[in-house]
Amino acid sequence: MAQPHVHHCFASHGRPARPGISCVIPARNERGNIENALSRFPNLGCETEIVFVEGHSNDGTWEEIQRVAALYGDRFELKLYSKQEKGKADAVRLGFAHATQPLLVILDADLTMPPEMLGRFYEAYCQGFGDFINGSRLVYPMEGDAMRFL
Repeated sequence: MAQPHVHHCFASHGRPARPGISCVIPARNERGNIENALSRFPNLGCETEIVFVEGHSNDGTWEEIQRVAALYGDRFELKLYSKQEKGKADAVRLGFAHATQPLLVILDADLTMPPEMLGRFYEAYCQGFGDFINGSRLVYPMEGDAMRFL
C-alpha cells in the first residue's frame, strides 16, 4: 500500500520551520493564575498543546483547571492530570510523558516567567539559534519575596 505524501516546511537547518509545541504547566495551589496562563499564552503560529499537571492542591486549583479548560478548548489542545504526590519534578516528568509535540516547554503556574515571553524562545529555536533554549526568571521583574536568598 502506498504511503501518503507528507509535505513539511523546513527551515534551512533541516528541521520544520514551525514545529508544534507542548507546554507543561505544573500547578500546586495556583488557582488564581490558571486562566491567566492560557489567556496570556501567545499565538505561536503552530500546533499548541497545553498539559496541566496539578499536584496536591488544597485551594481549588484542580477545579479551576477544569473550568478554564472548558473555556479555552477551542484555542489549545488541552490535557489535564491530577496527582496526589507532591513535587514539581514528578509533575514535569508526567507532563512530558503525555506531551505529543516535538518541542517541550515548561511554564510555571505562578507565571514568574511571563507567558508572553514564550514567543521569543520559540522564535529563537525556529531561527536556528539553538536546539535548547533556556530562559532565566532572574532577568525579569519579580515580586519582592518571589526568590529570597538563603
